[in-house]
Amino acid sequence: MDNYWHRDCIKCAKCHVKIFAFEGIEWRTTPDQRPICIDCHLDDTTPPCAGCKKPVGAHAWKALGDHWHHGCLTCTGCFKPFPENKFYLHEDRPYDIDCYHIKVLGKKLEKQKELTVAGWLRDGN
Repeated sequence: MDNYWHRDCIKCAKCHVKIFAFEGIEWRTTPDQRPICIDCHLDDTTPPCAGCKKPVGAHAWKALGDHWHHGCLTCTGCFKPFPENKFYLHEDRPYDIDCYHIKVLGKKLEKQKELTVAGWLRDGN
């Protein structure tokens, strides 16, 4: 941007937010040297989310060969987000641990009992 601008006149070329209205707002310039806010810049320069098809922006992760927002990649069985971002694949589809066991083994995952010394002694071991 080689031109002079009034502080209040610098607006994002795309969404028209005043760039200097908020302290510390980041901005870039378009190829034709117009100011653009960082959110619009990321919308224009990042790939679309494989789930919602909106630009992933700065906060995304890559899985299954695509880019995803954190809440858009969900279990194929129950459609819930993955705890700790861990999932299991079956036929190239993501499942959480419970749905994976139901799909692959046909039964729910048995939860492990907590093993204590008192319980172990009580059960005659």
